[in-house]
Amino acid sequence: MRACIGGNELEKDILSTGILRNDRFPLTTADQAAAARISRSSQDQARTAVAALADDRSRDLKASLAAARREALAAAIPDLDRRSAALADRMKPQVDALKTDGARYPLQIDRGVAVTSPPPVPDGLRDLLPFPTALDRALLKHMFDDWPPRLFLDPPNAGEFWWGETHWNWTTDSLSVDGNATPWLFYGHLSYGGDPALPGNLGCSGLYFLTPDRFFARSSGHFEIRPRFRIQGTVSGWTGFYDWLWAADDKWSKCWQITTVTASLSSGETLASDSLTLPLFDLDDESPVGQANTSVFMGWEPILRFDADLRDLRQRGVSIILTMSIRYDFLLEGESDLWLWRDPGPVAPGPGNAIRVFPVPGSLVQV
Repeated sequence: MRACIGGNELEKDILSTGILRNDRFPLTTADQAAAARISRSSQDQARTAVAALADDRSRDLKASLAAARREALAAAIPDLDRRSAALADRMKPQVDALKTDGARYPLQIDRGVAVTSPPPVPDGLRDLLPFPTALDRALLKHMFDDWPPRLFLDPPNAGEFWWGETHWNWTTDSLSVDGNATPWLFYGHLSYGGDPALPGNLGCSGLYFLTPDRFFARSSGHFEIRPRFRIQGTVSGWTGFYDWLWAADDKWSKCWQITTVTASLSSGETLASDSLTLPLFDLDDESPVGQANTSVFMGWEPILRFDADLRDLRQRGVSIILTMSIRYDFLLEGESDLWLWRDPGPVAPGPGNAIRVFPVPGSLVQV
């Protein structure tokens, strides 16, 4: 295995990238080309997200309204700017104390969205659920419906994906992502105190391959893949002193978590895809300060369903590729902060105190 990291200037932003490949299972030329397409698509999506966050038309309108209001107030209060600055200086120690406490100890944990895995289903209820029973029937069908039994014809590790590559990218070195091992790590602290707004993101994608040598011996029809994400960590946000009269400059801290799974062919066709977007917090001019600690301890197990003819794919040398991706988008403005860590507390964000992401590709099952 090997890793390489580099940075490329992309129009108005810097997107740094990293890649790790599995040298024990070398990819075919077609699979390498497909992996390169997927990597470029992931980077394009990251840039598109940053561009969307950077769209400042609504912010310009809001700023114009704030400026007009400030002008009207200044006419009624001639020393408004001096009094505003004096008030901000006087409150600074209290504001700074709140920032420290808000980062280390969840003061407003209910401001976020905590997602947890559903409890396990008792065995007695399995017959009431359509998907598990379908999988059970599929297993029996594989063993007995075809003759000779597929149990004796399928190659070793039939239907099981193997890891091929991991790609990751980031837009600021204050927030880091490390895909060199499992779990993937997301960590860091970004503090921003200026204008204009600062958009960015960081993400990681794993590519898992089902090559023709692992296809079922005789199989076509309906298939399912059940990949699984397990995530452990907390995302925290903070915004400084805001008041509509005395401190009306924008202070924002916003963050989203986007997880995506896609099954595609090395020839380029998409078989199935699913995505889950969680708005973690939206601190927008909160008075007197904004604070959020959002738990992202969660599990997500989507179901990818599609039709395929494995015999045809085998003859053409086409692989099935499962891409598992997670990305954190953020937007900061004014006096604002963002933390990515596992446990908010005395230990600063870092590799030992990071959001941990465990991707599990699952396997291909005929249903």
